[in-house]
Amino acid sequence: MPSKEYLREIIRRRQNDIAAAINIALRGKRLSAIERVLKRIGRGEQLPHWYQNLKAHGELPNLDGKTIGSVIEMLLVGILETSIFKGLDVGKLRINPARGVDLPDLDLGVKSPSENYCTSEPFFSAYERLLGGECDVLVLLTDYQSKKNHPPLKLQIINWRILARTKLRIAVSVRLLANTAIG
Repeated sequence: MPSKEYLREIIRRRQNDIAAAINIALRGKRLSAIERVLKRIGRGEQLPHWYQNLKAHGELPNLDGKTIGSVIEMLLVGILETSIFKGLDVGKLRINPARGVDLPDLDLGVKSPSENYCTSEPFFSAYERLLGGECDVLVLLTDYQSKKNHPPLKLQIINWRILARTKLRIAVSVRLLANTAIG
């Protein structure tokens, strides 16, 4: 099996392809290709409750922001397994956000904030918050804020970037300093 570092490098190099594939899935297209993965990682090995409507109409129910993050993570895992990592001996990826690393098999966090950039952070102490996370993070910015009040919800990824843990440390440190500056 390839190393986690190697797989994250593939994600880094193919992040444009990944975002495009997620957007295609969010329009209800090519979902059949990832259906078995979605079923495997779904609760009780069932397809998620949003799947049929997304496939038929390219729409999601009016979900809260946290649930949108779960949808994005599931689509991401399906795309990674069936397309991006195809031909590699990667195995079945897991989603485990409760442990602070969304994709532990890759040591990769996934954040899908919307235009207001609000998102939960995986830090457990002020020290960790200052230094940033212990894993790289794939940030997939959605248009959820502008779309949520105008059903049907036809969500898209509008920007994306993978941030190495060192970049996270710098970004979080600068933001904390900016928020605490006197004057």
